[in-house]
Amino acid sequence: MAHTRIPYPPVTKAQFLAYEAVRRSGVADMFDVETVSQLSGLDQETIVAIIEHYAELAERFLN
Repeated sequence: MAHTRIPYPPVTKAQFLAYEAVRRSGVADMFDVETVSQLSGLDQETIVAIIEHYAELAERFLN
């Protein structure tokens, strides 16, 4: 059986970098989605998508 990729909301480079700025600042537990949302301006769905697909997004946007 072939694996089907589960779609997730599109994440832009700007959104990923907003998340990354909060992560690098060290001011919040990155699994505290509500706080990360307040600090980054991102909606919770986007934050969860970034958390779940961090490695793929980091490779795309940080290289």
